[in-house]
Amino acid sequence: MLGLTVQARPLPPFKGLFFKLAGGAGFQRPFELATLRLRNMAEVLSHWKTYVPDSTYLTQRGATFLFDAEGKLLYEYRDRGILGYAPDMSYPLAFLT
Repeated sequence: MLGLTVQARPLPPFKGLFFKLAGGAGFQRPFELATLRLRNMAEVLSHWKTYVPDSTYLTQRGATFLFDAEGKLLYEYRDRGILGYAPDMSYPLAFLT
């Protein structure tokens, strides 16, 4: 990655050598991961209709639903935060016991 030019719109292009100047080599720094996430987000948003042709059921942000084969709702969790998916994040499958 160091010799490449990184294209991560909406950021301007920059050389991979920038990462070496920002703390060395041989490991991934947080902003490198953030750059990859930004690239993925830009990809998804620019092709949203391909990935989600019918957004009818995308009404709840930050929720987890589990249905059985017949479509019966077995488990539901609606998170009040942005990154949660279970009431007990240290044991997210607690509802199975």
